[in-house]
Amino acid sequence: MTAEIRAYILDIESTIKKLENLGAEFKGDYAFTDYIYKLKDDSKKIDLNNEFMRIREYEKSQWTHKKYVLVHKLTRWKDGNRFIFVPLKKEFDKKQDAEKEISNSYELNFKFHKHGFEYWFKSLKIHVEEIEYLEPTIEVTAEDKESIDNLFKKLDVSETIFKSVPKLIEEKLNK
Repeated sequence: MTAEIRAYILDIESTIKKLENLGAEFKGDYAFTDYIYKLKDDSKKIDLNNEFMRIREYEKSQWTHKKYVLVHKLTRWKDGNRFIFVPLKKEFDKKQDAEKEISNSYELNFKFHKHGFEYWFKSLKIHVEEIEYLEPTIEVTAEDKESIDNLFKKLDVSETIFKSVPKLIEEKLNK
């Protein structure tokens, strides 16, 4: 199982400089808007920390995919690590087609924009990101938590985050 941990950083530029000084390889930058959906049936509220339905609209990316990607994402937490399961992932050329796929049960809850920079360092995949409504963050994916902890020590991360991005934004918007 893969571990994925996100943390707040002081700023994007100094974090990128530290990564490059460590020998991390820049893979490219990306930008997209995430549309987060909620169930139409209010009696079945979803905890966005554990599950969400999302349509991602890509504006820029080095990855191979269509412009819109529909994802149902389930997250399980263990010892501060996030483990991701994706029971549904479909790609579309048009947003309307993606929305039609879920329109019987879901409606738009909110949206946010994300711009990020992808790096690889040894076996780690690293995303340094500016996310609308949030402070700058870094997200690292690895086979084990220790590798991520070691990198975070070298980067002086300010605070590890134990919530999903949609959950954090939901909380900001509901204040």
